[in-house]
Amino acid sequence: MGLLDDFIQLRDEKLKLAKEYDQAGSHEMAYVALWSVTEHTIKKIEERRKTLELKARVIEWHQYFENEEEKKRPSPIKSFVCETKSIPQTKLIEKLLGSIPAISKLLQTSQKGISAKYRDKRNAIAHHAEKFKNEDVYQDYKNTALAAIEELGIKLKEKEKEL
Repeated sequence: MGLLDDFIQLRDEKLKLAKEYDQAGSHEMAYVALWSVTEHTIKKIEERRKTLELKARVIEWHQYFENEEEKKRPSPIKSFVCETKSIPQTKLIEKLLGSIPAISKLLQTSQKGISAKYRDKRNAIAHHAEKFKNEDVYQDYKNTALAAIEELGIKLKEKEKEL
């Protein structure tokens, strides 16, 4: 299966799970379920980006060895590892998907003058069992996670043949 198919399957599974958690009043688990769609998909996209980049570098080296003409030696390949365990920087994902404001908003890390509240809340729930203060706060987080999921679906459909 490709990235888009994997995304659709994961999205459908986690949206159903989030709905069940919401109905049970467990908004925190619903948010984590929604968050996980973006997190897992972004990691897969980063692995694909790394694979494409590595492939281009290997081809560059192959052409260097095959070409008898004197030409500049390619820079060394520092890593052949394409797997990723952490959420990549959004600027790396933008190399494949283009502008991703909704995803960036959800995954934003702490930086001077930029809020990381959506990622911080996911971490607070996962690591400290923190609750949402009220329904309105939860709806903001839920809508942000859903917007990121929607944007991911659109971007993956647009780039399906490239990925």
